[in-house]
Amino acid sequence: MEISRTGSVIDNKDTIFHYTKIGVAIEHILYEKCLKFSRGINTNDPREYRLWDLEPHLDGNYTQEEFRQEWLEAEKCLRKVKASYKYACFCSNGPPGQELTRLSGYDRLRMWAQYGENFYGVCIAFSADSLQKRLGEKATIYAKRVQYNKDLELNDSVLSDADANQFLRRNKEEWAKKYIEDHLDQIFFSKHVDYRDENEYRIVVHDPNEVFEYLDTSGSIKAVLLGDRTKQVYHKIVKDFCDQMNAECKKLRWQGGRLHLTDV
Repeated sequence: MEISRTGSVIDNKDTIFHYTKIGVAIEHILYEKCLKFSRGINTNDPREYRLWDLEPHLDGNYTQEEFRQEWLEAEKCLRKVKASYKYACFCSNGPPGQELTRLSGYDRLRMWAQYGENFYGVCIAFSADSLQKRLGEKATIYAKRVQYNKDLELNDSVLSDADANQFLRRNKEEWAKKYIEDHLDQIFFSKHVDYRDENEYRIVVHDPNEVFEYLDTSGSIKAVLLGDRTKQVYHKIVKDFCDQMNAECKKLRWQGGRLHLTDV
């Protein structure tokens, strides 16, 4: 039986969606109640797996050799501090002012193809508020929608502009921490406009002591949505997990030019 695309617990602005393989979903997210954090260096976005081209400007009486040695140390600290930030990535429902029925986070075909195992996987709906509350008790977190920008030259020119006098003959790690904090939005919540269809929502955690490898998802799952090609053998397994969590279990079926939600 097809259900309405509106009125469901997942059709609201608190809901965020994570596309993944069926094996990862069952073994880790549903059974172990955990979602692995990502690091920028492991993504396929060059703005994240690279640092960026900083061009420190210098005013003062320093030789080029003095500057070069101190800059190498400062850059090393900057890479270390940036790597101490991890994030979990989700797809959000439509932005304010637009109909959720047209921009639902679970019916994005490219996301199913790229991250949802070519429709053999699943899309898991979470409560953003619940995830953040659980994590916020233990860590410094930042959570918001990613902004997409076609003019990243302007954005990244701001990132590249560093005052060398701020780190010369000073504590390089403290300088690096403040630099990242001052540019959090530009570093972690800005992407090229070509990624806009992901409608991404991120939860970023600062983890300098390597405490958080996984995001605790206990009590935060609203629904599990099976892909159009998810094999029948997994249906009951996922449905049983959903019943235990008091979460919805639905299947997406392609028909008549769009995806339809059906009961499992």
